[in-house]
Amino acid sequence: MKKKHFTISILILLAFSSLTACYQPIDMTPAEQDKIPWVHCILSPDSTQWLEFRYLSTDGKGIGRGINEASVKLYELNRKQNDIWSRDLVSSFICIGDGLWRLDAHLKPLQYYYLRIERPGIDTLEASTRMPFFSYLDYPQQILYRPGLDMVYGHCSGVWYVEDRDDDYTLTVRTEKHLWEGIPADRPSYFPKSLSVNFRFDRPRFRLCPQADSVAAMWCYKVGWSEAGQSWFIEDELATDREDRADGFNLTGKTFTESRTQEALSQFPDVVDKPLHYKYIRFPGQSLQPNEAFAISGDFSGSHYGDARPGIIIDIERADKMYYEAAGQPYDNIFTTGHAGYVNFKFVSDEYDHYLKDVAEYELLHDIGTDIVGIYRNTNIYTNIQGGTGIFGAEVDNKLYWSCGVWSY
Repeated sequence: MKKKHFTISILILLAFSSLTACYQPIDMTPAEQDKIPWVHCILSPDSTQWLEFRYLSTDGKGIGRGINEASVKLYELNRKQNDIWSRDLVSSFICIGDGLWRLDAHLKPLQYYYLRIERPGIDTLEASTRMPFFSYLDYPQQILYRPGLDMVYGHCSGVWYVEDRDDDYTLTVRTEKHLWEGIPADRPSYFPKSLSVNFRFDRPRFRLCPQADSVAAMWCYKVGWSEAGQSWFIEDELATDREDRADGFNLTGKTFTESRTQEALSQFPDVVDKPLHYKYIRFPGQSLQPNEAFAISGDFSGSHYGDARPGIIIDIERADKMYYEAAGQPYDNIFTTGHAGYVNFKFVSDEYDHYLKDVAEYELLHDIGTDIVGIYRNTNIYTNIQGGTGIFGAEVDNKLYWSCGVWSY
């Protein structure tokens, strides 16, 4: 039960997914009021930013009703002469109801941002953060699936695959209707020429791109799909060959020596016997440098591709699915369901990093019950919100397929 609460809480915190802030424990029992304003806003490279604004009750009932009446504005912070900072308005958040606020704006990499929330006759809330580096790479559709860009959603170019060429390796895939053995010499015109080279993506290793933000902390976790539960989940344990660069705050006390799929061990010999982390591996800021390779493995139960670069096959299988469905015939496999497991890499601002680690450590030590927002009642959870509690931070998300060379669909 404790692990279940930990997983749910961090999934929500990461998916809801700063100028420096201080560590400020919040006095949760002020004499003049029985409710504290709570803010949760994690900026991202997406075109829409979200903010949640609610009351945090001190009576033990967690987060209460949403706050819909306020002036919520986002500013850029820009350094002028003599270390004077200017505030340049980006735009105002618009309340869409029940404490949920929306702002449509594209943000800038490495930009400082300042959040200001004003309510008439009530103290103003404010906080600041800095967006980690990101850079969308926009390729034509026919070469979208080059190494590092093979997820169907946007990729921010922070993490790529290591290109291990092996001319003796041939990708072989058998699906319900097709047998794929490498890339055919007479390939159709929509097959990128780059895919004719044999790279070993059946045992992927990763690296930070040259332009990646090596200063920002990175949280890494393996996501799998549960057919039984029909939902995504975070794998329980994982290990890395760069344990010397990882934070050991959530070590389980076990090492990676067993797996139901033996290839998860044999394909990653440098990860064998490395310490297992519970749910996440946190790489502190500046611990990994661009172009430095690292591997991730574990006893992963979720379905995954046998090769981490099957993009063109995915497209063809999806086209076949449309054809068979139009003919009234069922046709589905891992290529068409979108349920292949992947590794998620999140570069986070200093404030959000501090906050996530505090929450993770707290939940490792406490069973907080079924109220997942109960963690905010703890006075030692980090906040950078002046005048209230919660978090204002930023993240840049990267998703890459993981594989151990065994097809599972």
